[in-house]
Parts: sequence; C-alpha cells; structure tokens
Amino acid sequence: MARLGPRPKTRLAIRALGAICHQKFGRLRLAAKTGLSAELLGPRPKTSVVIRALGADCWKKFGRLRLGPKTGLSAELLAAILLWLTLLAMPAAADEPGVPVSDAEVLQGDPSLANMALIFNVGAGYEPATAILDALADAHQHATFFVMGWWADKHPDLLRQIADGGHEIASHGHSIFDLTQASDAQVREDLLAADAAISAVTGRGTRPLWSPSAGYRNARVRAIAADLGYRPIIWTVDSGDWTTEATPESVYSHIVNGASNGAIVVLHFDSPMSRDATAQVLPAAIQSLRDAGYQLMTITELLTTS
Repeated sequence: MARLGPRPKTRLAIRALGAICHQKFGRLRLAAKTGLSAELLGPRPKTSVVIRALGADCWKKFGRLRLGPKTGLSAELLAAILLWLTLLAMPAAADEPGVPVSDAEVLQGDPSLANMALIFNVGAGYEPATAILDALADAHQHATFFVMGWWADKHPDLLRQIADGGHEIASHGHSIFDLTQASDAQVREDLLAADAAISAVTGRGTRPLWSPSAGYRNARVRAIAADLGYRPIIWTVDSGDWTTEATPESVYSHIVNGASNGAIVVLHFDSPMSRDATAQVLPAAIQSLRDAGYQLMTITELLTTS
C-alpha cells in the first residue's frame, strides 16, 4: 500500500482509503446494517456510490483529524476503520443470489418459468442505435449489454448513459474477434483488458457475465474465462439483426416467434441494421412478448429467479 506521507490532508487520506476499499471489495453491496444512512446509500448502490458513502461517513467522523506523527493515528489505522465499516455489509452481500462461475455455457434460463432476457451485444463498430435506449426507457425495461472493451474506450459517455439507465453491463471481450484462434495468454489479456476498460467508465467490474465475440468459443476458451471468474453466456434466439439483409419485419419475427420460457434473445446495439431494424421494432416486440405473458429481465435476474 502506498504511504500517504507525513502530513496528508484528510480528504486525500479518505480518497486513498476509498481506493484501497475498492480494490478489496469492488463488488460489495451495502445494506442498512452498515450504519450508513439509507439516503446516502440508496437501495442498490453502485461501487462508486459505496466508496463515496464510506468516504463521507469517514469524513463525518474524522473530518477535523490531521494525520501525522503527533496524532497517534496512522494511515493503516484509518484503513482498518474503513475496512471495519465495509465488513459490516458482508452478510447482506452474501444473501444476494449471483450467477455461478463455471465453464459451462448458458443457453437459456429456467424453462419452467415464463421469463426471457433481451441482450444487446456492443462492439460491431457501426453507428450506435441510441434509439434502443429510448425504447427501453419508454417501456421501463432493463436489459443486459455485452460490451467490448475497445468500444468502452471510444464511447465512454454513451456507455455511462447505458449504465446510468439501470442496464446490466457485461463483457464481450476487448478487441479479439475470434478467441479460439488466440493463445491462452492472449485470451486472458483480452478479457482482463475488457474488464479494465469497462470498469474504468462504469465503476463496476463485469464479472461473472461474459459473452464471446461473434459466439466464437471452445472448451479451452471457456475454461480460461471461468478461471478469470466468468460464466459464458450464449443465447437461445438469434434476432439476425447483425446481417446487412436484416429488415424490421425479419428482426421482429425472429424475436417474437422464437419466444419461449427462459429464452435469451441476442440483438445488437451497433450492427449495420441496428438503427433501421432493431430500434424500429423493439417497442412492438417488447409489447408482444409481454402480451404473450413473458416477463423480460436481465441475465442475472433470468438465471437467479426461481
């Protein structure tokens, strides 16, 4: 851990301690038992909010403290105090269901439940269909976006908009199109680079959800991904919106006619026809699925709802 220096300002100390906490507990969620106010945390705070909350709480308790030889309190002691506040949240975090890490790929959710997930792959490189976000917002519908790391680097503001819309952000790798043709080291580097790029924008890691670029995967790639803490997510229904031949009618037909209990329908945010096909039919497709009795949800919800 980097030393703070002989007499750092309190705010600097809090920021440094917040960074330490983020490294150790980046995916931790806090609840009422932490002793921090509900107004400050909110019902499901993001990691960045958690760090700010901890920093604010520490500031309220130690705001007038100056660190130095005469105080008798070291940076390590303040770190222990911050760590204690964080550890209080661990039982609440353990109660939340999560998608288990495994090299076994997921093709659908529970076939006994009328639940479905619409997922959006991001990183084809064409003009983003931002109208998709409008359609989801108008329908009060959250979805899972599998984002490529290079795209996160290029479009941080748009990625932040997706995340701020309450959508689930997952990994689609960084920039390697076909991971089955890459070495073990290259696969690991690609997945780690993607997580770093995405979390730098959203403040949250992508584990455990990963969907391979273009669906290219084999047992070796899946095993490496699982070793890094991921679960490979594939799909049940391909909307076909990634092809240049896609039309609004064809995309709508694939979505609605492919509907089934537990189905995962893959669409694309920035493919050639995302703007002229996917975005155009998404409102009608969502309504048709709901009218048929399906509940639409994120991948995590789909795989943890019983």
